[in-house]
Amino acid sequence: MNQKTIIYVDLDDTLCDYKGAFECLKESSPEIAFPQSQQGFYEGLKPLSDAIGAFHWLCKQAQFDVYILTAPSIYNPLCYSEKRRWVEQHLGIEHVHRLIISYHKNLLIGDYLIDDKAEGRGQESFEGELIHFGASGLRTWRDIKRYISKHILSRANSKMLPHNQHTNILCFRSFDMRDHFPEPVETFMQALELLQSDRAYLPEESSEIVCYLKNGETLKIPQSFYCIDVPRFNSESEAREWLLERNEDIGNEPSWAGFGLAIANASLSIDEQIMKALAYSDKEIISSTENDRVYEEVNAWLNQSIDALTNVKPSDVGSNNLGRLRVAAKKYYLDNDLNAPLSSEEIEKNAKELKETIAFFKAGFEDLKNPKRWVITTRDYALSGITGNAYFDVVNNNWLSKISDAACIKDKQIADAIIGSFGEDSFASVIEHFVSQKELAKSAIKIENDPAVIFYHPESETYLYEEINRFSDYKTHALISLTNPVQFTIQRNHPGQNQLFVSIPDIAMDALALAWSNHRKS
Repeated sequence: MNQKTIIYVDLDDTLCDYKGAFECLKESSPEIAFPQSQQGFYEGLKPLSDAIGAFHWLCKQAQFDVYILTAPSIYNPLCYSEKRRWVEQHLGIEHVHRLIISYHKNLLIGDYLIDDKAEGRGQESFEGELIHFGASGLRTWRDIKRYISKHILSRANSKMLPHNQHTNILCFRSFDMRDHFPEPVETFMQALELLQSDRAYLPEESSEIVCYLKNGETLKIPQSFYCIDVPRFNSESEAREWLLERNEDIGNEPSWAGFGLAIANASLSIDEQIMKALAYSDKEIISSTENDRVYEEVNAWLNQSIDALTNVKPSDVGSNNLGRLRVAAKKYYLDNDLNAPLSSEEIEKNAKELKETIAFFKAGFEDLKNPKRWVITTRDYALSGITGNAYFDVVNNNWLSKISDAACIKDKQIADAIIGSFGEDSFASVIEHFVSQKELAKSAIKIENDPAVIFYHPESETYLYEEINRFSDYKTHALISLTNPVQFTIQRNHPGQNQLFVSIPDIAMDALALAWSNHRKS
């Protein structure tokens, strides 16, 4: 079964210093028999060294599902709310949902339990592996991270990644109605589980799973694999009861006339309404119990589809298009029962269209090799009405203060012609738009094992944080803005279907800064 590795982390004396606070209060107030019974005791516990960072590191591992499993105190009924507030205060409110409070840890099903105690709260009967925090070789959170990296991550990877997943698959991404999942995941199973999770917003109304390939192509997984149609009503009597109640509400409140219109029009007879209602179905995401079966079906479909894509060589584009054209023409005649052959004019027209199509794609490929874009700029206040640098928006015919808002111009001659239209007395010039600075970025970013990269550039042997869209000038998802010669920022566009959020590590940014400094000196 393909699923994440479940890890439980204890709270007291594992993430926070219970023993230290207990002894301190016992020393200062020896008359208190049970220091842990005092209000505020659990909420005031201090985190152990490196515990917070290690916990966040665990949560960032895509292979793990991490939970906090802590036992309550029988002496302090406030411990339930105080432990919850401790998690919010030290780990963040986004991790509160991971908190599980149980006196019997053996009842939880999982793979690993990180706990300072080996017994007493069900640890000795836990079905998974107990990682005994504080034992020899596991005395600190640095030891724990080292142990997990060496002994668990490799096993989790083999558990998460299917052996028969196509080697050309880079990652997957899920989309719900509000785009709650911008980060890519490694497998279809993970993408499906996101849509099945409580975080998904109305996935039954709008959901997609997209597979991203290492060559820049994308494949949308058909919804028929993971969505099912469920009848709204199970019986005629159920439908009749609902319709009669709906029609009565409409009679009492005419403004509700459109209520339930998609199920059945209230203006029809009741028998016709019942027939419509019984035929109506709601779309739902499949149950998680079906995930393994669906995964196998999707994986087989992906392998077949990707092989079909990769078997077409760029040199075969012309012949492939011609073959498709012939198949389409043959199908047209079969469907319409036409036996007459193509006329010479039709053959010539089709050949011309095919030639134009091939030329269009050739131009797109050539355009990839020349990323330069141009923008018109001026410091002439009389021309732009803006103090300082101004940039021309060709589309809306006005000047803007930010280069990021200006229009990219492919042809420098066109930019020069536009400047000429301003008049001989105007002071404007053409500069290279920052989009083309991706050439600088790709020479600095060489993170071959980073799963967030999207496109491999074989000519420069680098991985680029970009996706290629041959119908748009905006090819990079993370753009380097050089509005200040010595500063830059990463601008994230709102992710759409064919875009991914990416995280550029500090090491890449340092390399990029050095590359830019060397570029300016030269």
